[in-house]
Amino acid sequence: MTSLPSTLRTCCQRIPFRRHPRGSVFSLDGANQAGNEMQTRETVVAGAVIAAIHSDVAIPESSCADPTTFREILSDEPSIDTQSTVNDSIFAGYREKIFEEEIPSRMGHHDREYHIPNEASTFSIPPLLIDFEGFSLETVQSDALAQRTITEEWIYDDRFENMVTTWASILNTVLSRSPSSLQVKDRHLVIKILEYSAPAWTDDDCYRCQYYFVNHDNESLFWLSEFIIDEHLTAIRGPVTYSQIRHFLRQEYWYHMYLFSDTHPLSGEQWKTANHLAVLAHAHVTTSTTSSHSASELQAMIWDLSMAEKMNASEVAADVMRKLLFDQFLNYHGQRSARTNRGDSVFGYDPDQAKCTLIFKLLTPFLFYAPVVHLNALNKYWVDGIARNDQWKTLMGRCTSEWSSHTVNATILLNANVAFLAIPSVDESLQASHGSVTQVLCALSIIGSLSSILIGLLLGRYHQGKKNITCNDIVNYVKTHYSDSMGGFERLAIIYSVPYALLMWA
Repeated sequence: MTSLPSTLRTCCQRIPFRRHPRGSVFSLDGANQAGNEMQTRETVVAGAVIAAIHSDVAIPESSCADPTTFREILSDEPSIDTQSTVNDSIFAGYREKIFEEEIPSRMGHHDREYHIPNEASTFSIPPLLIDFEGFSLETVQSDALAQRTITEEWIYDDRFENMVTTWASILNTVLSRSPSSLQVKDRHLVIKILEYSAPAWTDDDCYRCQYYFVNHDNESLFWLSEFIIDEHLTAIRGPVTYSQIRHFLRQEYWYHMYLFSDTHPLSGEQWKTANHLAVLAHAHVTTSTTSSHSASELQAMIWDLSMAEKMNASEVAADVMRKLLFDQFLNYHGQRSARTNRGDSVFGYDPDQAKCTLIFKLLTPFLFYAPVVHLNALNKYWVDGIARNDQWKTLMGRCTSEWSSHTVNATILLNANVAFLAIPSVDESLQASHGSVTQVLCALSIIGSLSSILIGLLLGRYHQGKKNITCNDIVNYVKTHYSDSMGGFERLAIIYSVPYALLMWA
């Protein structure tokens, strides 16, 4: 490998780190350990890019492992520092191949990416083992603010360590060149290695860097490039304002704090805010009912917060904050058309005035108007496409209870029909008449009762397991049975009404 000039070697030093239970925190020091040469292509790339950023010149061919690639990626145009642009001439082209903006809730914290071999475990404890490796703390020698980086990657693997340190160096250096960096006094950088299978270009190593910066000063996130978040706004519709995005970024900030609560202690004001929001949401359950949580859930949150504050368990406060702030985001908090009751639509949609298709109107009388009841209940639940656990449990509980009562009534009716046909005098008259009207009607009643019992049991058994599913599963289930072209929930309402209709016909 070509030796790096001294100006580049300074930017390619190995970065000290400490490992913590949930991830890895890196303390970057731009002045120490000058002269260390990294032995990987990624680190050589980092040194070349950082040197170009500091000097605003093109990358020398002798300093790059692949000069042809970097002549295409990096420009020799001088960088322009503005409040909204961070070294676009240097960073933008490099970003297209390496960096990818992301938010905490989509970083895949709960996705298992590595599986333990299913084999017998073996280990030998050496004598006099009094210290355990794997947890170390590095103190930054510089008086400057430490540029802290968090990752959940397995940095004990040299490949991952080199990638993370390289990318962290690039991102923090680019940020330091922006005037906006002076406004962010307390921040973190979070990095995730994204691996994909098919190479996107020649010599692609199939790794990308997902990242976001955390601004603890204003409880928000930011990125170095424009981040289009359309795919993350599926929970709402219509025009979006900066104040609404502020709520979105704030709840994502608290999601980050929930994942990495031990990296930044909460202030007394933040504890006070968490308690205030929980108490306020609990009070609103019985008034405006905009909260997505039940009174018992909010009461549990208040109790958890009081205990967590005593034990300084900041992840509890972060979990409460992210849930309550997400409610504010869904209800357009602070906007002109804010939702004041969770049954109200911000788009002016009235579930009681929903138009029904002609087929639904024709079938409803034959089903004794039972589909109308279920259709209204489903429309009132799915206001603006928002799923709420407590309302879903109530809806499923009412449906399963209704089907259970229909099954009991159908069983009683079935026994009555069988007992009626078993009466000797009736049986003799039926044999004499060779199938009278009474016999036919009793047979039809038996068929209707059996059908009501079977369908009611199937629906009840299936939906019993749907009571305690997550919001994402609720959304997937409801969307599967919702169709704009087929009258919304009309098909589902008809299916839910079949046990009652068969019982009535029986």
